Amino acid sequence: MDDFLEMEKIAALPETNSGSHHTARVDDREATLRDELEVMISRTTELEEKLKMMTAEKVNLEFALSECQIQLKSSGDQLKATEVKLVELNKQLALANEARRDAEKEVENTKVKLKNATNLLDEAEVNLLQIQDQLIEANEAKSKVEAALEEANLKKAEAESEIKVMELELETVHSSISRLEKEVEKERNVSREAVAKRDILEAELSRLKSDSQFQRSAIIEEFRINQDKELAVAASKFAECQKTIASLDRQLKSLATLEDFLIDSDRPVAVL
Repeated sequence: MDDFLEMEKIAALPETNSGSHHTARVDDREATLRDELEVMISRTTELEEKLKMMTAEKVNLEFALSECQIQLKSSGDQLKATEVKLVELNKQLALANEARRDAEKEVENTKVKLKNATNLLDEAEVNLLQIQDQLIEANEAKSKVEAALEEANLKKAEAESEIKVMELELETVHSSISRLEKEVEKERNVSREAVAKRDILEAELSRLKSDSQFQRSAIIEEFRINQDKELAVAASKFAECQKTIASLDRQLKSLATLEDFLIDSDRPVAVL
Protein backbone atom coordinates (compact mmCIF):
# COMPACT_ATOMS: atom_id res chain seq x y z
CA MET A 1 0.00 0.00 0.00
CA ASP A 2 2.98 2.41 0.70
CA ASP A 3 4.44 1.63 -2.75
CA PHE A 4 1.11 2.51 -4.32
CA LEU A 5 1.07 5.91 -2.61
CA GLU A 6 4.66 6.54 -3.62
CA MET A 7 3.79 5.75 -7.22
CA GLU A 8 0.91 8.21 -7.15
CA LYS A 9 3.23 10.88 -5.77
CA ILE A 10 5.72 10.32 -8.57
CA ALA A 11 3.00 10.53 -11.19
CA ALA A 12 1.83 13.82 -9.71
CA LEU A 13 5.27 15.47 -9.95
CA PRO A 14 5.70 18.08 -12.80
CA GLU A 15 7.56 17.06 -15.86
CA THR A 16 11.19 18.15 -16.08
CA ASN A 17 13.75 18.28 -18.70
CA SER A 18 16.05 15.84 -16.98
CA GLY A 19 16.42 13.84 -20.13
CA SER A 20 15.25 10.63 -21.66
CA HIS A 21 17.29 8.46 -19.34
CA HIS A 22 15.40 9.74 -16.37
CA THR A 23 12.07 9.19 -18.16
CA ALA A 24 12.90 5.59 -18.93
CA ARG A 25 13.75 4.99 -15.36
CA VAL A 26 10.50 6.51 -14.24
CA ASP A 27 8.58 4.36 -16.66
CA ASP A 28 10.24 1.25 -15.32
CA ARG A 29 9.48 2.33 -11.85
CA GLU A 30 5.88 3.03 -12.78
CA ALA A 31 5.53 -0.37 -14.47
CA THR A 32 6.90 -2.02 -11.41
CA LEU A 33 4.58 -0.10 -9.19
CA ARG A 34 1.61 -0.99 -11.40
CA ASP A 35 2.49 -4.65 -11.18
CA GLU A 36 2.81 -4.36 -7.45
CA LEU A 37 -0.48 -2.44 -7.38
CA GLU A 38 -2.27 -5.21 -9.26
CA VAL A 39 -0.74 -7.76 -6.93
CA MET A 40 -1.83 -5.70 -3.95
CA ILE A 41 -5.33 -5.26 -5.36
CA SER A 42 -5.57 -9.00 -5.97
CA ARG A 43 -4.22 -9.64 -2.51
CA THR A 44 -6.66 -7.14 -1.06
CA THR A 45 -9.54 -8.87 -2.84
CA GLU A 46 -8.39 -12.22 -1.48
CA LEU A 47 -8.05 -10.74 1.98
CA GLU A 48 -11.54 -9.24 1.77
CA GLU A 49 -12.96 -12.61 0.73
CA LYS A 50 -11.01 -14.29 3.49
CA LEU A 51 -12.26 -11.60 5.91
CA LYS A 52 -15.84 -12.35 4.91
CA MET A 53 -15.21 -16.07 5.43
CA MET A 54 -13.54 -15.40 8.76
CA THR A 55 -16.43 -13.14 9.78
CA ALA A 56 -18.93 -15.89 8.91
CA GLU A 57 -16.74 -18.41 10.71
CA LYS A 58 -16.57 -16.05 13.70
CA VAL A 59 -20.38 -15.91 13.79
CA ASN A 60 -20.50 -19.70 13.65
CA LEU A 61 -17.86 -19.94 16.34
CA GLU A 62 -19.74 -17.46 18.53
CA PHE A 63 -22.93 -19.50 18.06
CA ALA A 64 -21.04 -22.70 18.84
CA LEU A 65 -19.47 -20.97 21.86
CA SER A 66 -22.92 -19.93 23.07
CA GLU A 67 -24.15 -23.51 22.73
CA CYS A 68 -21.05 -24.76 24.53
CA GLN A 69 -21.66 -22.28 27.34
CA ILE A 70 -25.28 -23.48 27.60
CA GLN A 71 -24.11 -27.09 27.63
CA LEU A 72 -21.42 -26.19 30.15
CA LYS A 73 -24.03 -24.60 32.44
CA SER A 74 -26.28 -27.65 32.02
CA SER A 75 -23.32 -29.93 32.73
CA GLY A 76 -22.52 -27.85 35.82
CA ASP A 77 -26.11 -28.23 37.05
CA GLN A 78 -25.98 -31.95 36.34
CA LEU A 79 -22.64 -32.15 38.13
CA LYS A 80 -24.12 -30.44 41.19
CA ALA A 81 -27.14 -32.76 41.10
CA THR A 82 -24.79 -35.71 40.68
CA GLU A 83 -22.70 -34.55 43.64
CA VAL A 84 -25.86 -34.26 45.79
CA LYS A 85 -26.97 -37.68 44.61
CA LEU A 86 -23.49 -39.04 45.30
CA VAL A 87 -23.65 -37.72 48.87
CA GLU A 88 -27.07 -39.34 49.30
CA LEU A 89 -25.79 -42.59 47.81
CA ASN A 90 -22.83 -42.51 50.20
CA LYS A 91 -25.26 -42.09 53.10
CA GLN A 92 -27.37 -44.97 51.79
CA LEU A 93 -24.21 -47.04 51.33
CA ALA A 94 -23.18 -46.35 54.92
CA LEU A 95 -26.65 -47.33 56.13
CA ALA A 96 -26.56 -50.44 53.95
CA ASN A 97 -23.15 -51.41 55.33
CA GLU A 98 -24.41 -50.89 58.87
CA ALA A 99 -27.51 -52.94 58.09
CA ARG A 100 -25.29 -55.62 56.55
CA ARG A 101 -23.17 -55.73 59.70
CA ASP A 102 -26.31 -55.97 61.82
CA ALA A 103 -27.60 -58.72 59.55
CA GLU A 104 -24.31 -60.60 59.84
CA LYS A 105 -24.53 -60.36 63.63
CA GLU A 106 -28.14 -61.56 63.44
CA VAL A 107 -27.04 -64.45 61.23
CA GLU A 108 -24.36 -65.42 63.75
CA ASN A 109 -26.89 -65.23 66.58
CA THR A 110 -29.31 -67.27 64.50
CA LYS A 111 -26.62 -69.87 63.88
CA VAL A 112 -26.03 -70.15 67.63
CA LYS A 113 -29.77 -70.41 68.24
CA LEU A 114 -30.04 -72.98 65.48
CA LYS A 115 -27.23 -75.03 67.03
CA ASN A 116 -28.91 -74.87 70.43
CA ALA A 117 -32.25 -75.72 68.87
CA THR A 118 -30.63 -78.66 67.06
CA ASN A 119 -29.25 -79.95 70.35
CA LEU A 120 -32.67 -79.52 71.94
CA LEU A 121 -34.23 -81.30 68.98
CA ASP A 122 -31.83 -84.21 69.37
CA GLU A 123 -32.69 -84.43 73.05
CA ALA A 124 -36.38 -84.12 72.22
CA GLU A 125 -36.09 -86.94 69.68
CA VAL A 126 -34.48 -89.16 72.33
CA ASN A 127 -37.22 -88.21 74.81
CA LEU A 128 -39.82 -88.79 72.12
CA LEU A 129 -38.50 -92.29 71.50
CA GLN A 130 -38.62 -92.99 75.23
CA ILE A 131 -42.13 -91.57 75.46
CA GLN A 132 -43.21 -93.62 72.46
CA ASP A 133 -41.89 -96.73 74.20
CA GLN A 134 -43.76 -95.72 77.35
CA LEU A 135 -46.85 -95.04 75.27
CA ILE A 136 -46.59 -98.50 73.71
CA GLU A 137 -46.27 -100.03 77.17
CA ALA A 138 -49.21 -97.94 78.39
CA ASN A 139 -51.31 -99.02 75.41
CA GLU A 140 -50.41 -102.63 76.09
CA ALA A 141 -51.37 -102.18 79.75
CA LYS A 142 -54.56 -100.46 78.64
CA SER A 143 -55.32 -103.36 76.31
CA LYS A 144 -54.77 -105.78 79.18
CA VAL A 145 -57.04 -103.74 81.45
CA GLU A 146 -59.67 -103.52 78.73
CA ALA A 147 -59.40 -107.28 78.25
CA ALA A 148 -59.74 -107.76 82.02
CA LEU A 149 -62.75 -105.44 82.05
CA GLU A 150 -64.25 -107.29 79.13
CA GLU A 151 -63.66 -110.59 80.92
CA ALA A 152 -65.21 -109.15 84.10
CA ASN A 153 -68.19 -107.95 82.07
CA LEU A 154 -68.51 -111.42 80.57
CA LYS A 155 -68.39 -112.94 84.03
CA LYS A 156 -70.93 -110.39 85.19
CA ALA A 157 -73.17 -111.27 82.25
CA GLU A 158 -72.76 -114.98 83.02
CA ALA A 159 -73.57 -114.35 86.70
CA GLU A 160 -76.60 -112.28 85.74
CA SER A 161 -77.66 -115.09 83.43
CA GLU A 162 -77.24 -117.58 86.27
CA ILE A 163 -79.24 -115.30 88.56
CA LYS A 164 -82.00 -115.14 85.97
CA VAL A 165 -81.96 -118.95 85.75
CA MET A 166 -82.13 -119.16 89.54
CA GLU A 167 -84.97 -116.65 89.58
CA LEU A 168 -86.80 -118.78 87.03
CA GLU A 169 -86.15 -121.81 89.20
CA LEU A 170 -87.42 -119.90 92.23
CA GLU A 171 -90.49 -118.91 90.29
CA THR A 172 -90.95 -122.57 89.45
CA VAL A 173 -90.53 -123.44 93.12
CA HIS A 174 -92.99 -120.74 94.09
CA SER A 175 -95.36 -122.13 91.51
CA SER A 176 -94.89 -125.59 92.95
CA ILE A 177 -95.39 -124.22 96.44
CA SER A 178 -98.58 -122.55 95.34
CA ARG A 179 -99.73 -125.77 93.79
CA LEU A 180 -98.81 -127.68 96.95
CA GLU A 181 -100.66 -125.17 99.09
CA LYS A 182 -103.74 -125.71 97.00
CA GLU A 183 -103.38 -129.46 97.33
CA VAL A 184 -102.88 -129.14 101.10
CA GLU A 185 -105.98 -127.01 101.37
CA LYS A 186 -107.84 -129.59 99.37
CA GLU A 187 -106.58 -132.48 101.48
CA ARG A 188 -107.31 -130.61 104.72
CA ASN A 189 -110.93 -130.59 103.78
CA VAL A 190 -110.86 -134.30 103.05
CA SER A 191 -109.45 -135.83 106.24
CA ARG A 192 -107.15 -135.56 109.19
CA GLU A 193 -104.67 -137.63 107.29
CA ALA A 194 -104.78 -134.94 104.74
CA VAL A 195 -104.32 -132.44 107.57
CA ALA A 196 -101.28 -134.34 108.81
CA LYS A 197 -100.03 -134.59 105.31
CA ARG A 198 -100.65 -130.90 104.93
CA ASP A 199 -98.62 -130.21 108.06
CA ILE A 200 -95.84 -132.31 106.66
CA LEU A 201 -96.10 -130.58 103.33
CA GLU A 202 -96.20 -127.17 105.01
CA ALA A 203 -93.09 -128.04 106.98
CA GLU A 204 -91.44 -129.24 103.78
CA LEU A 205 -92.64 -126.12 102.04
CA SER A 206 -91.20 -123.92 104.77
CA ARG A 207 -87.91 -125.77 104.60
CA LEU A 208 -87.83 -125.44 100.84
CA LYS A 209 -88.55 -121.74 101.07
CA SER A 210 -85.87 -121.23 103.68
CA ASP A 211 -83.32 -123.29 101.76
CA SER A 212 -84.08 -121.60 98.46
CA GLN A 213 -83.98 -118.13 99.97
CA PHE A 214 -80.74 -118.84 101.81
CA GLN A 215 -79.19 -120.41 98.73
CA ARG A 216 -80.21 -117.45 96.56
CA SER A 217 -78.91 -114.90 99.09
CA ALA A 218 -75.61 -116.76 99.46
CA ILE A 219 -75.10 -117.01 95.70
CA ILE A 220 -75.97 -113.35 95.11
CA GLU A 221 -73.74 -112.21 97.97
CA GLU A 222 -70.81 -114.30 96.76
CA PHE A 223 -71.24 -113.01 93.21
CA ARG A 224 -71.43 -109.42 94.40
CA ILE A 225 -68.31 -109.79 96.53
CA ASN A 226 -66.34 -111.36 93.67
CA GLN A 227 -67.69 -108.84 91.19
CA ASP A 228 -66.84 -105.88 93.44
CA LYS A 229 -63.30 -107.16 93.91
CA GLU A 230 -62.74 -107.72 90.18
CA LEU A 231 -64.26 -104.36 89.28
CA ALA A 232 -62.14 -102.59 91.93
CA VAL A 233 -58.94 -104.18 90.61
CA ALA A 234 -59.89 -103.42 87.00
CA ALA A 235 -60.88 -99.84 87.88
CA SER A 236 -57.56 -99.33 89.69
CA LYS A 237 -55.59 -100.59 86.68
CA PHE A 238 -57.71 -98.50 84.33
CA ALA A 239 -57.14 -95.37 86.46
CA GLU A 240 -53.38 -95.98 86.40
CA CYS A 241 -53.50 -96.35 82.61
CA GLN A 242 -55.47 -93.10 82.32
CA LYS A 243 -52.87 -91.28 84.46
CA THR A 244 -50.04 -92.66 82.30
CA ILE A 245 -51.85 -91.69 79.09
CA ALA A 246 -52.54 -88.17 80.43
CA SER A 247 -48.86 -87.77 81.37
CA LEU A 248 -47.77 -88.94 77.93
CA ASP A 249 -50.26 -86.58 76.31
CA ARG A 250 -48.80 -83.62 78.23
CA GLN A 251 -45.28 -84.62 77.20
CA LEU A 252 -46.38 -84.92 73.56
CA LYS A 253 -47.94 -81.44 73.72
CA SER A 254 -44.68 -80.07 75.16
CA LEU A 255 -42.77 -81.71 72.31
CA ALA A 256 -45.21 -80.23 69.79
CA THR A 257 -44.61 -76.76 71.28
CA LEU A 258 -40.85 -77.32 71.08
CA GLU A 259 -41.20 -78.48 67.47
CA ASP A 260 -43.13 -75.28 66.57
CA PHE A 261 -40.33 -73.24 68.16
CA LEU A 262 -37.71 -75.13 66.17
CA ILE A 263 -39.64 -74.60 62.93
CA ASP A 264 -39.77 -70.81 63.61
CA SER A 265 -36.01 -70.83 64.31
CA ASP A 266 -35.31 -72.57 60.95
CA ARG A 267 -36.91 -69.70 58.91
CA PRO A 268 -34.45 -67.67 56.87
CA VAL A 269 -33.54 -64.21 58.15
CA ALA A 270 -34.02 -61.33 55.67
CA VAL A 271 -30.64 -59.68 54.96
CA LEU A 272 -30.71 -56.05 53.82
